[in-house]
Amino acid sequence: MIVNYQDNQNISGRRSVPDRRVFANPNYMGVERRVSGDRRKGKDKRKHKRYRAKEGAYAAIRSGYDVIGMIKDISQSGLAFQYIANGKRINGVLTIDIFHNNRDFYLKDVPFKTTSDFNVDSKVPFSTIMLRQCGGQFNITTDNQRSQLDLFLLNHTSII
Repeated sequence: MIVNYQDNQNISGRRSVPDRRVFANPNYMGVERRVSGDRRKGKDKRKHKRYRAKEGAYAAIRSGYDVIGMIKDISQSGLAFQYIANGKRINGVLTIDIFHNNRDFYLKDVPFKTTSDFNVDSKVPFSTIMLRQCGGQFNITTDNQRSQLDLFLLNHTSII
């Protein structure tokens, strides 16, 4: 359909058709406020306080996966770590080693049950490396492992 502005009896030269401009939704919060706000609704279900692991803290899974990853956060009941994807998703009940790269800490064969394993968006554009994050719960039964984990939390973490 061709609109001929001459046919409209408007002397100002403007069209007299309905305005098609889009107005912003007054309830729109913007990307910054939506992302930075607390996305979880309701009560936090964690029993123990989480701590951010300092640089150099790693977790390793040897049984069938052969994965080493950087620990993101850790508590007395579990941890989350990021690793380079090798085609396998970490799943099930297994053992995990926790260590620090300055060789002052090594906790071996901690019983671990995975609760999540998902892709992580890369912060480097056009990167071909696929990162995943695995989270899970400890099933520590010995006092020695519990005291070593407490020592790790004391020396190699900071408060989130």
